[in-house]
Order: sequence, then structure tokens, then C-alpha cells
Amino acid sequence: MNAKSKKKSASWLFLQWATGKEHLRKSAITHNHIDPVRKSVADDAAYKDKMRHLPGFLETFETVVDQTKIQFTPQAQFFDATTSWAAALQEIYGGQGAKSVLDGLADDLADKVG
Repeated sequence: MNAKSKKKSASWLFLQWATGKEHLRKSAITHNHIDPVRKSVADDAAYKDKMRHLPGFLETFETVVDQTKIQFTPQAQFFDATTSWAAALQEIYGGQGAKSVLDGLADDLADKVG
């Protein structure tokens, strides 16, 4: 949560919901969230049953998950770049052409981080 948030209580409640076990389990089992961030969800039999149709997915996931680290290269424009990336994904999900949106994103990022 941003330290300057004017609605910290609402933000905190949203974060609790969005990262909570119940929501993440439902997202992984009922919807298409294939990358659970909670071990309890990744180990859930219903999640594993859902993912079994993807050849090699569970085996690969279980092999690499304990070795996985999220590391970012220091970049002054990191937050602006990831915000632009997220906005581009929303445009694509909304029906705009992926190629034109991603070409525009590439141009925008080249200007920001170039």
C-alpha cells in the first residue's frame, strides 16, 4: 500500500481480500489463475486436479517453485514501466489488437528507459 494513500483502511481491506487464502484458492480452482502465490493453494488437491490436463505443468512447477526468486534489475523507471505494461495488457484484454498495443508499449518504454 502506498504510504500516501488517503484511504488506508479500504486499501488494507482490499489487500487482505486479494491476497487471502479463500480468494486465491477460488481464483486458482474456479478461474484461470494458474500461478498460485500460496503454498496451501499450490498443494490443494482441487488445484492439482484442474492443472493435470497441462502436460508437464505440475511436475515443472513443483521442481522449480522452491528455487524461484523474483529479482528486479534496478531501474529508475521501473514503476512507470510496469504501469504502462499493465495498462497495455488491459487494452489487449479489452479487445484491442495485441501487436499494435505492444508496438506502442515498446516505443513508450524505449523513451522511458532507453
